[in-house]
Amino acid sequence: EDMFRLLGDVKLVLNIMLGYTEGVHERIFSSMLNGAACLSDRNMMLEQEFEDGRDIIFTSFKELDSLSDKLESAFSDLKRLEELSLAGKLKAEASHSWDSRAALILGFVEELKASGKQN
Repeated sequence: EDMFRLLGDVKLVLNIMLGYTEGVHERIFSSMLNGAACLSDRNMMLEQEFEDGRDIIFTSFKELDSLSDKLESAFSDLKRLEELSLAGKLKAEASHSWDSRAALILGFVEELKASGKQN
């Protein structure tokens, strides 16, 4: 609870996912759901789900020299950062909340039951 409250108090969360080449960490969605923008290294799943500069900010932690430019750019226009945060929050609410994940899983279960497969 304390972490979620803190995420709601910050403007931007810096996420590092070394080794996550296909999946993601829940802190990306938690930061978005609590109103913070997310600056994260990119991977296949994130690039399919989010748009750089629209609902997330992508960077490459292999190129750390560009990180300060990304941060400076993000904080130079707080209105734009707030718009990005809201877009990320809406996307996370629609597709990446625990409720949306549960609904997806229940949908799969219903499909399996309807198809008559037991395993």
